[in-house]
Amino acid sequence: MCEAADALAAQAALSAGGGGRRSGSESDGSSYERRRRRGGGRRRRDRGSSSEEEDSRSEDSADDYRERRREDRHERRRRSWDSVEDHDHDRRGRGGYSSEEDDRRGRPDGREAATPPNGGFPTRGPSDPTGHDRAPAPPGGGGGGGGGGGGPPGRKAKKAAPPPIVDVVVRRLRTGEKLGSGAFGEVFKGTYQDEPVAIKKLSPALANKEAAVAAFRAEVGVLFSLRHPHVLRVVAARTALPDPMVLTEYMSRGTLFDVLHKARVAPTWPVVKRILSHVAGGMAYLHAQSLVHRDLKSANVLLDGSFTAKVSDFGLATAVATAAGESAAGGLCGTLQYLAPEVLAAVAPHTPASDVYAFGILIWELVTRTPPYPGEDPHAVAGRVVDEGYRPPPPPNCLQLYRDLMQRCWAQAAAARPSFEEVVTVLAKAPG
Repeated sequence: MCEAADALAAQAALSAGGGGRRSGSESDGSSYERRRRRGGGRRRRDRGSSSEEEDSRSEDSADDYRERRREDRHERRRRSWDSVEDHDHDRRGRGGYSSEEDDRRGRPDGREAATPPNGGFPTRGPSDPTGHDRAPAPPGGGGGGGGGGGGPPGRKAKKAAPPPIVDVVVRRLRTGEKLGSGAFGEVFKGTYQDEPVAIKKLSPALANKEAAVAAFRAEVGVLFSLRHPHVLRVVAARTALPDPMVLTEYMSRGTLFDVLHKARVAPTWPVVKRILSHVAGGMAYLHAQSLVHRDLKSANVLLDGSFTAKVSDFGLATAVATAAGESAAGGLCGTLQYLAPEVLAAVAPHTPASDVYAFGILIWELVTRTPPYPGEDPHAVAGRVVDEGYRPPPPPNCLQLYRDLMQRCWAQAAAARPSFEEVVTVLAKAPG
């Protein structure tokens, strides 16, 4: 009995010890799980904090990057507009557009410039005939819905406004010797802003007539719109009373009349071709501008030292004289010896064809170095020109090309005369 009781007690103790060990294992496992979970939470919190720091650093880098991009764009735009401003200054110095056009170009002075369509960089377009850069025209037809010009299709292009008259700054003008005088007034040599100029002053008699002064102002406005290498360039003008005047470029040899009949220069055939080609080119340009000279003659062709010829006094003297009622040819504009028969007969006004007639007389004068119809009464000559088809005699020792051309130019019928474009083509074939 005692041994049985001991065995039962030992077995109970053994059972109790094994259960304690399992409880300990289970306790240890629960503690591990709790520690793992706490550690994982700390790691997650650590990772979360590091992610927040990385996100913060990324946001800072993005802000810096955007700021740098913004500064770079501003710097590029500033440099581009600086280059455009320099280009604009050069254009103004060369006679291009003025500072008043800045508003129309989208860059008003003193305000932030609008971004141009190409992203802020200057655009260089094809050069125009004067050497200035022109922005490319927008797509679309010009006048009448056709091609060739900018603007919306089908809309007629606006005609460019004439350039403003450049007023004479009197303190910069120096008047020198007198060169001559005529119905218009007196001509002086002078300097204006260190440039040699010819100063044409309206005579006091004409300056006192309102109609003459009005015609003078209108004609001066036309002169400023003309730009051609063989048309006399106008530098400045003064249209206000009491001393109206026009300043033109100075031509050192003076008029063709003076060269032929006063200096008695005998031009060679190459010089003859040069002078006639220049005059014909200048006249073709005037006719293309819908302008008729009305008084083409040797006294209205000016020469420089290299015999470059330029047409002058187109319309100015005759318009002023006509407005004043003092035309030189008995109510006709021009010089009798150079006037076409239809103008002398008063059956037609001055036309491009009548300018071509005067050019034919000019060819004869240049080839022969003799004034037209020397020693004859101008009014008697005018009557014979109308009634008989009277012309100067054919010049001896003249190249056949010039003889044929002068006869075509002074044809009795206006329709039979060539245009100045055709005259230029014919003269290009002359020797020399």
